[in-house]
Amino acid sequence: MFKDMMSAVYRDVVHHIFHLNIERFNHQELERRRQEELASLQLGSGAPEEPTESHALQQQQRAGDKVGRNDACPCGSGKKYKKCCGAA
Repeated sequence: MFKDMMSAVYRDVVHHIFHLNIERFNHQELERRRQEELASLQLGSGAPEEPTESHALQQQQRAGDKVGRNDACPCGSGKKYKKCCGAA
């Protein structure tokens, strides 16, 4: 069954590769998007990013003190924070 599944996967991949319509891709649009992504990431420039309004909005301050892992959970369950709301 595994060999049948693998051969079906190979067959599907080959089918999709040979039936790919390359003419419908806009190479200029793809290159423009790639350049925009590179500019937004500032790869290779090494210059620090200027703080902007949107960047400043992303940095948020906590309303209260940080809860330690072994402190009582602020939800009032009586459990340690790491066993209650801090469990990820």
